[in-house]
Amino acid sequence: MQAALMRVVSGAMVLTVATGCAAPPGAPEIVALVPFAETQAPPSDNHDVALVSPETACVVESFEYRVICRTREGVTVGAFGRQGEGPGEFLSASIVRQSHGTVAVWDARLGRVSVFEPDGTAVSEFPVSGRFHVTGISAAGVYGAEGFGPGPEGPAIESQVRDAATGEILWRRSIYEIADTECGDVGSAMPYRDDGFVFWACQGDLVFVEDPAAETVTVVRSPTYVAELPNQRDVDAYLDDMARMAGTMSMPRSAMEPYATAYREQPKKLFHVPRTFNADSQGRLWVATTRDRDAFSYLDVWVGTEYVGTVRIRDRLMGYDILDSTLVALVERKPDADGIAQRAIDWYDIGRVPFGVGGRSVARD
Repeated sequence: MQAALMRVVSGAMVLTVATGCAAPPGAPEIVALVPFAETQAPPSDNHDVALVSPETACVVESFEYRVICRTREGVTVGAFGRQGEGPGEFLSASIVRQSHGTVAVWDARLGRVSVFEPDGTAVSEFPVSGRFHVTGISAAGVYGAEGFGPGPEGPAIESQVRDAATGEILWRRSIYEIADTECGDVGSAMPYRDDGFVFWACQGDLVFVEDPAAETVTVVRSPTYVAELPNQRDVDAYLDDMARMAGTMSMPRSAMEPYATAYREQPKKLFHVPRTFNADSQGRLWVATTRDRDAFSYLDVWVGTEYVGTVRIRDRLMGYDILDSTLVALVERKPDADGIAQRAIDWYDIGRVPFGVGGRSVARD
């Protein structure tokens, strides 16, 4: 079948309704987006990108222990940080937008969150001690989880919300006992629609919690989940992660091959972690997936607990962020002749993505 093509704003954005693409029977058609801008990103082991304004995005240059913020025209507005334990220094760095115009750097090794303006001006700093894993930050609070999954005596992980100024725990709860998922496991959470949360679970389950005090949850199997084996780029990334974890320990490729063989035979989880979820200004939930992630990547779109469609973007998705109607995707391009995959930030206008329009706003910054 021939694809329908719609050009918007003199070609600034292109929506291609990809008829005939692989999609669940009866599902809305896949919409393929073309970016309206692209900027270079530095080499890094980090997968985070923070859209601090519709014009400026920040990424982590992990090898230099610094954050770089650039406009969509490619102008660098800030490059700050270095290795160390003092103010403005990092031993590890994950970033998220703290509020409109600021970026938060969570340093797990130092147990603190530092907030900056895109030019590197320090705004605030607070501790996040213990095993707390940050999954998002807004002006209202820091949300994430503490623990590492079910323990021998029951759930050993709980979701938490902490004060964005002090790090004090405002709310804490484990939902294992009320989330009837296929595998009994629940992953990271994101605030979604008023006071509720959404979690990923197992291979392809989404868990919706209506409010923090709810005694029941809604578990939905994503209709886009199919058992898909890792591609070669997935395997290569897995082996690179193993090599980094080994640190200074020498591990020849031959020693890693049995692990690679086992990994190749295990179907992928649907969810691209750690930054799985995002919400746009129309109240739609965006879910980053692991489907393909070679020539293209796919994000599912939900309204409430209903799947409404899928968006396709180009190249291998590493991380993404949404602010209002702008989506930025940190991607790896196709590897060159030397096997090096350049990183870039692609900018998309998602305001005219046709499905799911009319959801309530869930802006949290």
